[in-house]
Amino acid sequence: MKYIYVVITLSLVLFLTSCAFFGNEEQFDKGEWHFVAGSREVARIKQDKLALKKLEQTPALIGSEENLGYLGYVKNYTNEIVDIKVSGPETKSWHFSNTGEVSDHLIPGRYHCTITYKGKIVSESNFNVSSQLKEFDYKKCHWYAYASYN
Repeated sequence: MKYIYVVITLSLVLFLTSCAFFGNEEQFDKGEWHFVAGSREVARIKQDKLALKKLEQTPALIGSEENLGYLGYVKNYTNEIVDIKVSGPETKSWHFSNTGEVSDHLIPGRYHCTITYKGKIVSESNFNVSSQLKEFDYKKCHWYAYASYN
């Protein structure tokens, strides 16, 4: 009988030492422990806090009220007349009569890009618009599309 009490007591001690006592993230930050949560819950909160800090350090390049969305660039590296069209959550197109670049804003989502030369689609690709920053021609942006010679 004593053996059962010892086993139960040891099991309870092992359980309690592997758990943290807190109710929410604010209590976790202050060190006010109230409820039982496993080490996975503590790790999840720590990961969430690190992800939030990283997101706060990544500034979004967002447009004005008239031009809402994330900043991106559209560029024609060719000397040819090309049309670049993106379709997804919103649809936009740009016409280039020679080399050139424009900046624009798109709302977040998945887009399909088509490049048309002399009325024929010469290139297609997909891209995502999100808060993640990219670099295009030594400039920070959230997306880009371009026409070039293959």
